Amino acid sequence: MVRADNWTMPGCPVNGPALTLQDGQPLAAWPTLSDGMMTLRLARHADGAWQPLPELDRGANLPGRVDLAGWV
Repeated sequence: MVRADNWTMPGCPVNGPALTLQDGQPLAAWPTLSDGMMTLRLARHADGAWQPLPELDRGANLPGRVDLAGWV
């Protein structure tokens, strides 16, 4: 589990996580409304655990769709 934010969006096929590899490490981004404000979160898997990174963005008008691409 990347993060237990306890937010669910039943039946929505687009508001979900995105995964990629960055320098050989998994990187995840996902939208959440767990605190009442749309937030786009980011985490990377390193040293055997998911480590949260700074929020990507937050605001009432953010879409819940995310995508990722690794870069060099």
